[in-house]
Amino acid sequence: MGRLLLCAALVAAASVAVLGGGVASAAKAGNHAVFTDPAGDAQSSSTTNYAADIRQVDVTSTDAGKLTFAVTLFDADAKLVSGDELSVYVDIDRKSSTGDANGFEYQFLATGSTSGTTSFLFCTLIAPRSCQEFVSGNAHDTKTATSTHVVDFAITSNVAAFDFAVIEAYTQPSGTTTLYDFAPDTGRYSFETKSDPDKDGLFGSGDKCPTVPARGKSDPNNNGCPGPFKFIGTKEAHFSGLVFPSFMRLTELRVTGAPTGAKVAFSSPRGGDSATVNGSGTARSKRIKGDFRYGSVITIRITKPQFVGVYLKETIVKSGLRVVRRLCIPATGGAPVKCSDKLKGS
Repeated sequence: MGRLLLCAALVAAASVAVLGGGVASAAKAGNHAVFTDPAGDAQSSSTTNYAADIRQVDVTSTDAGKLTFAVTLFDADAKLVSGDELSVYVDIDRKSSTGDANGFEYQFLATGSTSGTTSFLFCTLIAPRSCQEFVSGNAHDTKTATSTHVVDFAITSNVAAFDFAVIEAYTQPSGTTTLYDFAPDTGRYSFETKSDPDKDGLFGSGDKCPTVPARGKSDPNNNGCPGPFKFIGTKEAHFSGLVFPSFMRLTELRVTGAPTGAKVAFSSPRGGDSATVNGSGTARSKRIKGDFRYGSVITIRITKPQFVGVYLKETIVKSGLRVVRRLCIPATGGAPVKCSDKLKGS
């Protein structure tokens, strides 16, 4: 079964040479663009043998990486029929040296049938070529008006920009000649996804935390989220001292079990200082020594880049130092908070 009859006035318009026009225009707004193709430039040989006329291509991207192509077509059937093939070719890396002979890495293919249904394939063009069916619900052929329908494809993407072209091809079931409409008529369209709201250089589905910037050492697994970070394991301070009825005479205050190079800030009523953790995981205060009344408070902060730090608040009692509060210092910065696994990041 071939195409339905296309009215004579429209056939005359469709007889324009497919390569005669210029690059189609584009109107962009954010991460949505509408690319228009001249009406009536599809090839035809009769009122029942013609390629569906591509009128426009809508491309939409989301911050999460969803990418949708919606191709508006004009033909009497208002659907793809047997002999119809609509392809969206994508040059995902914008390099002519990769992909197929034309530099395209992917093809989204919609094919009509005698039963009236449309099949959809997602094809990888890098040799060896392979195709698989689109996930159910991610591609459609929908009548939108008399003689008008929209074929859409939805995928996920993690790129900043890409080039693409759309080709409609029709081969009459009883014929051997294939008729085409190309969009654009020459060259390619270009689209910027603008799907990096946190400006960390990762786009779309490649950024698992699209609203939280994370780069370099703060994102060691390069998934767009801060972390994963290690926890500094120090639980308490260690000391040496002498006990008196109303005070303790501290002779040494140190922390252990911290990563080499971590910074330790000591604070007390008698002042404070800072130290760097040595190769054995130890740091000592040089200033917090002398006589301290019982109840005096000593605080210790242990931090290191890309680690969840430790905040210790300890009081001096006759039995020594008692931890009254232990909090974690987020690796991303900020005030100490209750320790939890979520501080590790992902």
